[in-house]
Amino acid sequence: MSALKNIDLKMLKKIASLYPHIFSTSPTESLDIHLVVEKIVAYYEEIISCMPGNVYWFDNKLVALGCNANVLNMLGLKSIKEFRGLSFNDMAKIGNWPGISLQSFKTDSKEVLRTGKGKFNIEEPMIPDSFGKELYFLSSRVPILDRNEKVIGIVGISVDITERKKMEAELRLAKEKAEIANNAKTEFLSIVTHELRTPLNAVTGLTDYLLRHNELDLEKRKSILTTIQSSANNLTELVDNILDLSKLEAGKFTFYPQTFNLRAIVEEVTGGLAILAYQKHLDILVDFPGDIADQFVSDAQCIKRILQNLIGNAIKFTQTGQIIVAVEKTKALRKKSSLKISVSDTGEGIPKDKLDFIFEKFNQIRTSAMTKTYGTGLGLSIVKELVENLGGTFGVESELGVGSTFWFSLPYQAKSSLVRKASLLPEQTRILIIDDNLQRAKIMRKQLGLKAVDITNSKQVFKTLLEQLLVRKTYDFILVDDELEEMALAKLVKILKKQTQLATSKLILISKPIKYTEKQRMQKLGFTKCLTKPMQTSELILVLYNCVQEGSKG
Repeated sequence: MSALKNIDLKMLKKIASLYPHIFSTSPTESLDIHLVVEKIVAYYEEIISCMPGNVYWFDNKLVALGCNANVLNMLGLKSIKEFRGLSFNDMAKIGNWPGISLQSFKTDSKEVLRTGKGKFNIEEPMIPDSFGKELYFLSSRVPILDRNEKVIGIVGISVDITERKKMEAELRLAKEKAEIANNAKTEFLSIVTHELRTPLNAVTGLTDYLLRHNELDLEKRKSILTTIQSSANNLTELVDNILDLSKLEAGKFTFYPQTFNLRAIVEEVTGGLAILAYQKHLDILVDFPGDIADQFVSDAQCIKRILQNLIGNAIKFTQTGQIIVAVEKTKALRKKSSLKISVSDTGEGIPKDKLDFIFEKFNQIRTSAMTKTYGTGLGLSIVKELVENLGGTFGVESELGVGSTFWFSLPYQAKSSLVRKASLLPEQTRILIIDDNLQRAKIMRKQLGLKAVDITNSKQVFKTLLEQLLVRKTYDFILVDDELEEMALAKLVKILKKQTQLATSKLILISKPIKYTEKQRMQKLGFTKCLTKPMQTSELILVLYNCVQEGSKG
């Protein structure tokens, strides 16, 4: 301090002249050594405070001496006075730093003090600011040396690279997604190539075989043609799925809401796929209650594609039993109702941990009982996207060894109230259903919408008839399923015809597709009409109505 007092005015003016922007050039300005030092220190502190990034310096004990405004803001401090004297531990406590971040600062700073050499471009672990935002810094620290080259402290600058880290993370994610997409593309091409080649080889190979072997008997030809037809169906399904997927991913799949007959669509799709079910000896049922309006507002073609996928899958993955396509109106929620359409099967079922997996593109499940997988793994992902684009929801319930139910729910937009087709029949019309499949019989009864509909099976049929005879009741119609376990159809018809109370009852056969000659044989046995499964409700009621009308004319 005594040295400062000995600095004369001439020297002070010389020092002041080096900083003309902070000292006045007026000859009247009084210069005091303390004023000169204070102004120069304040000047440099202001420069440091305005510097970008975080600037800070410590003594050789790593005790804080100063910093710029950015450091204060990060720690939530108001002045340099609050910063001076802090250790790294103190700062970590104030700033709630993770342990790894504190250790990084301490280790690198101690190394600079020990070696007297700077450390540059250090990527620090995450440090939160006073608001909890995660920050990342790129730091450099160098030693402060005295005149004797002795290390008396360190100065550091840390540049905020949070946005850079974020961009790097986004680029990594984009790269991973691109790699996944590329792998998916490769896998897709591999799967599609295989799925195209297999049926194409079957079609071309078997067609060539047929052309070169005219001596084949009818059964052999039929077997080969069936394989060709199956291969052609697989090709059609594959092409349809690929086209749908490409349109959906390109955003070019156009949706056309319109009024259409939902019952007709459900019955059309089910009827078209029924032959595939019957080839595997599966039953396929439609449960469309009479109290749901036929006229529905949505995209008819979309719903048709959804049903084709779901029913087609059910047939593929079911070896025995039946498939049920059910339509129901769910309870109103906030004055809005939904229409739920489900496809249930009696297949092997899906493990619970695979239920989400099946909706991803190209994913296929093979379980212990399956000898092969089917298709490209596109169907369900396409269905899900179609349903969501229609404003609906899609889900699945499954139990191993029992079967699966795939369902989708759409906003219920009925265009008009339903005039029930069953009202064509007199209310007192009495019908007996003879069917060994109780569920199928119950569905038929519900669709008929009449009060006097009884159900029996081939074991109980005579007991039922005896009970009705005792109360002197007869039936206008007897609907007979062609797959009775306990009795041949011819024997059943013969016994029924002997019952005097059934003399006027009309027998209706409900069978899987049969040849015309077989149909004629059934009519000779005594059946008034032969209806083909899966039976359309409108067709059944119309047949019954026409029979009633013919009877009244007679």
